[in-house]
Amino acid sequence: MMQWWGMGTLAVGGRVCGIVLGQWSQCVHDGGAIFNFVLEGNALKAIELTEEMAPNLLENDIDLYFDLLSLHFIELVRSRKCTEALEFGQKNLTSFGKVRKYVEKLEDFMALLAYEEPEKSPMFHLLSPEYRQNVADSLNRAVLAHANLPAYSSLERVVQQATVVRQYLQQEVGKNFRGSSGKNSMTVGPWGGLGGDPEDDGVNSAVRQIIISHGAAIDSIQFEYDLRG
Repeated sequence: MMQWWGMGTLAVGGRVCGIVLGQWSQCVHDGGAIFNFVLEGNALKAIELTEEMAPNLLENDIDLYFDLLSLHFIELVRSRKCTEALEFGQKNLTSFGKVRKYVEKLEDFMALLAYEEPEKSPMFHLLSPEYRQNVADSLNRAVLAHANLPAYSSLERVVQQATVVRQYLQQEVGKNFRGSSGKNSMTVGPWGGLGGDPEDDGVNSAVRQIIISHGAAIDSIQFEYDLRG
C-alpha cells in the first residue's frame, strides 16, 4: 500500500511514516511487504524478508523474534495442522522456555492444541486480527528504527495526542456533566507546558468540533460548543 501525504511522507504497510525521499522506493516495497506478510499470518516469510532488509535486527530483538515465531505456530494451529505446530514448537520455541518471561506465553500457545476449536478457547485472542496487527506494528517500528527512520510520523503523534484528548473529554463529560438538569459540573486541569494562562470555557452541553493546530506536536486546541444541547 502506498499513498503520498506530502513531501517526504507516505503510507507504508497501512501506516504513515516519514522517510528520506531517496529511500522511499525500497521502504515502500520491502517495509510494506513485511507488514502485509505478518497481517496475512505468513510470519516465516516476514522473518526471511526482515533478515534480508535489516540484518541482525531479529538477532538483537529477541522479543520480536519470539513474537514472529509464535505467530507462525498460531497460524498452524488455526489451520488445524496440530502435528506440524507441535513439531515447529519443539524445534523453534523450546529454547525460549528457559527464560521466565516467555514461559506463560508458551503455556498459552501450547494450550491451544488442546481445543478442537481454538477460536473458542480462553486463549482465543491469540487468533484475532488484533494480535497479528500488534505484531505487525512492532515489526514495522523496529524496521524503521533500524533504518534510522522515525517510528512515528508527526501526523501519527498528533493523531495519538488528539485521540487522548477526545477520549478524556468524553469520559469527563459523561461523568461530570448532567445536561439540562444542571445539578453539577466539575473543573479539571489545567494542563500544558510552561507559560500562558489557565482557560475555563465554563459549562457547555456538547462539543461540536475540536480544531487542532500542529506541527511536530500540538500547538493549540480550539473547541466549538453547542450551547443549546
